[in-house]
Amino acid sequence: MAANRERDVLFEVRNAFFIGDYQHCITEAQKIKPPTAPVAIERDVLMYRAYLAQRKYAVVLSEVTKSSPVEVRAVRLLAEYLNASGAGGRAKVVSDLDKTVNSGVDADNDTFVIVAASIYLLEENFDSALRCLNQSDSLEG
Repeated sequence: MAANRERDVLFEVRNAFFIGDYQHCITEAQKIKPPTAPVAIERDVLMYRAYLAQRKYAVVLSEVTKSSPVEVRAVRLLAEYLNASGAGGRAKVVSDLDKTVNSGVDADNDTFVIVAASIYLLEENFDSALRCLNQSDSLEG
């Protein structure tokens, strides 16, 4: 390894998220001062997904706004779906998701692809979920 190789500042956050230690993921994410905007976005995505895993939907809904990055707003969409009361609220989220997917999904936005597939899976729409995931090169997808 090169001596000057940049340290992965999100290693602890990513590791905690993937092993299911969501509180540790959130704690570590809140400590990090990201050196670049893409690192800040990935940190926020992991942190808000950890909040969703803890069923703290209100945190995501209150902190993620329309001015947030696209990737983070995708996590908000999942929070809206999970927080929706009754089939009507969920149907609206799925309808909005269908419009976005049909207008063309940015295959480079792995977060949106994973969120869309997650919602389709919860709706038991397996064909649409697989169509979304087919576009992604992400390990999660």
